[in-house]
Amino acid sequence: MVTLVPPSRGPLTGKNLNAGSNVSVMFGEYPCLFHRRTAEYIICNTTTFGSVVEKNMVDVTVKVDKATLRKELEKAKMHKELKFKYVEDPTILRIEPEWSIVSGNTPVTVWGTNLDLIQNPQIRAKYGGKEHINVCEVQNETEMVCQAPALTVDTSNQSDLAERPDEFGFVLDNVFSLLILNKTNFTYYPNPVFEAFGPPGILELKPGTPLILKGKNLTPPVAGGNAKLNYTVLIGEKPCVVTVSDVQLLCESPNLTGRHKVTARVGGMEFSPGMVNISSDSPLSLPA
Repeated sequence: MVTLVPPSRGPLTGKNLNAGSNVSVMFGEYPCLFHRRTAEYIICNTTTFGSVVEKNMVDVTVKVDKATLRKELEKAKMHKELKFKYVEDPTILRIEPEWSIVSGNTPVTVWGTNLDLIQNPQIRAKYGGKEHINVCEVQNETEMVCQAPALTVDTSNQSDLAERPDEFGFVLDNVFSLLILNKTNFTYYPNPVFEAFGPPGILELKPGTPLILKGKNLTPPVAGGNAKLNYTVLIGEKPCVVTVSDVQLLCESPNLTGRHKVTARVGGMEFSPGMVNISSDSPLSLPA
């Protein structure tokens, strides 16, 4: 026996829904394009809904082979009506922050409406004819957190100037109006650049001495001066507490001795300036 539980929106759930070979779903007179199913749910992609009906509610018909799962309206008093609600398309109202770095992968919080309707929301940027897409995670109906997409820029010869993407927007199923946001000022700043440790690529430190990584573009020059990047610095496998300025990262060394690789991560970047040798016999040393 196949049973179905009617949702107001979202996947159709029930029992034994993986029975049979052929599945079709209709929302009123409009097909829902079958995507996949398990024993507990069916996922299909709704098509454009053009009719005006009371409260935007439509009957749902599910056919599995020759069997039809449908609860008629006249039986509504005895059973739950199998109906589906069409709601307005998602909207985007606000984005914070409106910036990232060229390599992307920095968090962007997005506020809007009906965001929880989208099964696989994505964020997109197009620059120089090339498009990059990254993932979003829906928090609730009005909020989702995305990872900024990268820009296709030659990072070995990058400019120190900010870049604006040719297109910036969201891939939210078939909501084409959000593919390009005309009202956003989303800006990309140059990637941080770190200096390698001087020859021979090994920095000598005494235990407890802070590690200093020198570089540039470490804090994006966003208006207001409150832009922060989330840096991770590892000495070997252990993270250290990082203090950031425009030209250096100050890393409070964990309780380690010996020789370890130093790794700095931010956004979609990872860089190693070299090795550090932590020893009580080491002279006090700073990176060249």
